[in-house]
Amino acid sequence: MRSKPSSPTHEARLKRLVLGMKRRALAALVIEDPVDIFYLTGFHASLATLILTPSSGKLFVDGRYRQKATEVVAFPIGEYGLKAVESFFARLSGKKVGFDSGKSSYERALALRRCARQGGALLVPISEPLKRVRVIKDGPEVAALKKSAKLNQKAYEHVLTLLKPGVTEREVARSLEIFALENGAEKLSFDPIIAFGKGSALPHYSPGDVKLKASDIILIDMGVMVDQYASDMTRVVLPKKCPPEMQKIYDTVIGAYEAAAAICRPGTKMGALDRAARGVMKKAGLEKLFIHGLGHGVGLEVHEFPRIKFDGIDRNVILEPGMVLTIEPGLYLPGKGGVRYENTVIVTPRGHTNLYTC
Repeated sequence: MRSKPSSPTHEARLKRLVLGMKRRALAALVIEDPVDIFYLTGFHASLATLILTPSSGKLFVDGRYRQKATEVVAFPIGEYGLKAVESFFARLSGKKVGFDSGKSSYERALALRRCARQGGALLVPISEPLKRVRVIKDGPEVAALKKSAKLNQKAYEHVLTLLKPGVTEREVARSLEIFALENGAEKLSFDPIIAFGKGSALPHYSPGDVKLKASDIILIDMGVMVDQYASDMTRVVLPKKCPPEMQKIYDTVIGAYEAAAAICRPGTKMGALDRAARGVMKKAGLEKLFIHGLGHGVGLEVHEFPRIKFDGIDRNVILEPGMVLTIEPGLYLPGKGGVRYENTVIVTPRGHTNLYTC
């Protein structure tokens, strides 16, 4: 039985998860990822175990979180520990219990298996059991994602005011973080990439003490967290006198983005998005310079299911209304510079909406 009524939002999420449990014939599901627990309950804890059955559930926390959990969570609260898990499993003798094999450590999986055996239950590994639920964003999530993107764009516009010769990458990154925090962000969604000149050729570059020169290409990859939801975008600022080689790369990246965006609508497979972008790059003779996937899901985490790559594990995942993902083609010329262009989009019934206007 529930200890208190669940919010309509969390109730709807739980119902969607329970449908998946029933399809797998699971009597229960063990959830220990803090982000998944927050998604289902609205409760934050660094250490907790939520065990759900199709009709009930229980959250196990230690003393640090008990009072807050009692105030927030709609399920009964128990004391965290393997003995409590084993006791719960004893009620499920002979039945299948799922656990997240994608996020549980090997040591934790062994411990859960011992508990299941003691209780007579059958432990079943399921990699990221909530990913198909979380991939479709509900109304409150869409609102939070839009709010996060709005602040991220505002922070980007602030960054543009800092780009004067002599400023360092580290100074820009520091000012970005301060601006974001002072304007409502809980934190940045990832360490920002501020890359001047040849550093922009490294997709996951870390800002350093490099000073901006008038001749530098500038790559800015940034995101913030607002109302627990992430944002993500990348822009490149070209120098006034841009080498023809880099201008071609820039134009090709923009063309690749537009090709992928043109088919970003319900029914399209993830792999098709990537192939559309690569087609433009191949025609320009530059595909070999594209060294990562085209994008990823965004939500409570900045990198979520699905990953967009023509030969990736999620290549056959089909776009549906409510999915939120990045489209971010990039081309990188070692020792010279790189270009990446990234927007976050929401898939709509007839196409998609770009969360950015800059």
